[in-house]
Amino acid sequence: MLSDIRREFMETNEISQDKKIPPNLIDNYAVVLLKKCEMGSAPSDRQCRICHRVGHFAESCPK
Repeated sequence: MLSDIRREFMETNEISQDKKIPPNLIDNYAVVLLKKCEMGSAPSDRQCRICHRVGHFAESCPK
């Protein structure tokens, strides 16, 4: 996702030469975007009660 955003910024910068985007703006925006997209822990109602992983329930736990 970050590479897509970076590519869009660069393409926009190439199209409109009169409105230059400062290079550090892209990097700063990436840092802010990644901080806002941090994921928390898995929801406790949708994970295995034995190993606490998402993707299966206790009945089919490989442990």
